[in-house]
Amino acid sequence: YGLYNEANKDRTKLKKYKTFNYDQLLATFNKYKVEILNDNSLEKAKIGAYIDILEYKKQIILQGPPGTGKTYSAKKMAKQMVGKNGEDQVKIIQFHPSYSYEDFVRGIAAKSEGGQIVYETENKMLASFAQKAMDNLERVNQDVEQISKAQQIEHLLAQFSEKIQDIIDEDQTYKITEAVSIQAVEDDAFRYTGDWKTSQRMKFKDLVLAQLNGATTRQALKQVKGISGLAKQHASYFIKMLNRFQKDFDKELKKSVTEEMEKPELKNYVLIIDEINRANLPSVLGELIYALEYRNEPVESIYALDGDNTITIPENLYIIGTMNTADRSVGHIDYAIKRRFAFVDVLPNEAVINTEKAKTLFKMVAELFVQEKNGQTVNADYLATDFDYTEVQLGHSYFLLNEGTAEEQSTELQMRLKYEIVPILKEYIKDGLLLESSREAIEKIANFDC
Repeated sequence: YGLYNEANKDRTKLKKYKTFNYDQLLATFNKYKVEILNDNSLEKAKIGAYIDILEYKKQIILQGPPGTGKTYSAKKMAKQMVGKNGEDQVKIIQFHPSYSYEDFVRGIAAKSEGGQIVYETENKMLASFAQKAMDNLERVNQDVEQISKAQQIEHLLAQFSEKIQDIIDEDQTYKITEAVSIQAVEDDAFRYTGDWKTSQRMKFKDLVLAQLNGATTRQALKQVKGISGLAKQHASYFIKMLNRFQKDFDKELKKSVTEEMEKPELKNYVLIIDEINRANLPSVLGELIYALEYRNEPVESIYALDGDNTITIPENLYIIGTMNTADRSVGHIDYAIKRRFAFVDVLPNEAVINTEKAKTLFKMVAELFVQEKNGQTVNADYLATDFDYTEVQLGHSYFLLNEGTAEEQSTELQMRLKYEIVPILKEYIKDGLLLESSREAIEKIANFDC
């Protein structure tokens, strides 16, 4: 008998008994009942169920009235999806009414270059995060020898770029041809320019891919599968740099890869979009509405980056949205988007409220929204007929108190009541969610003895 702790095995407390003793079993359960009840196993099961839906559909929206823990649940889901050391595999963003495609997916940014303002396309959060997930997916689908060879090339290319940077530091430029030269070395590319004035980026990724495929000529480079549009368009400059790299590191590149490495694991990447319905989703997502359903399939963006106007959402990128169903002033989600998301209701839960006073207050507030009639849960008489209690009833998080003394929790509940609960209930009357007849009941709630 004893306590078996699945999550923390070192906290397991078990004792062996030669004979079964019912009274001893009850005494043992009584000893550990607080730890058992605080295990949050119901919460874990709920989060697990949400994750099952997310893995099936790839994108999910947790919808419900304010204070039901939608964002909390989204973060819990993300943490479970990426594991203990996956902080860099999770991104969170909050939408607002003026949010646009250019803010979220890909857009044009103004930059100063050589004393002039130039306009350059850049990936925003979704496109850059999708590329990160795609890089992982591509690595997983490569064989170990190919991955090892790519890492060897990347290492040598880093040395080559340092050499180029030294020349730039001394001469302020590095010539590819008489008309085209490299102006700067970035983390992932050479930035070069010519008679066209604005600079372009020669991505190291393209050079690595070309080297892996044994390209030594302009035509061979253009035929490399997966190489960027800019590399094909400016193949003459790319191949000149690749040939110089091949010449400088000829011996090293001919060496066989002897280092053994493990095949990389497929990682999950999770994007949380808080208040997803506050933006105009068709406008913000654009062509990616299609890409949400057809994963790993490139779709054409209205903006080209490094000569490539496609964006791909890979299968290992998951999207969790949260939506406040009480806020009717926000953007409407059309049917095309609804079809691509799974919608899950997150409703008020009295069971998680941790003090009796707070539970009593929760029940008083709940009576404004819901009532029992003929054995069924229906809208309360205080609620406007064009609303459903599942959309607007205040959630449990308004009533969850921090651990502390009874006096400290009483003070916290009083603050919640005065500055959070009563104001939103009065706002509900103003917005027509609650009827004028609810004012007296709200006044009674405002005078609750915390």
